Amino acid sequence: MQIEKRALDLLNVMKNGEKPGQGETSLQSFGEALHFLDSNNLATGISVNRSDEGDIVGCTIEDEYSVTESGYEFLEKNAGRTE
Repeated sequence: MQIEKRALDLLNVMKNGEKPGQGETSLQSFGEALHFLDSNNLATGISVNRSDEGDIVGCTIEDEYSVTESGYEFLEKNAGRTE
């Protein structure tokens, strides 16, 4: 649930035309949230790199990222869940 909440926060930032940054969030948490967005087709232009052991070692958000139609539906469905 925490990953979904973080992903929702990132999606809101992206919807407002801002490229989200890691900030004070751990790379693992940030990467898992980005992976959630990417794997659920909520946004495009995201890649998460993992080590052979499955640990997140890097994340990339392209300048040409975008929120998908599914992403907007996810935001609408979860309106009010962000701080």
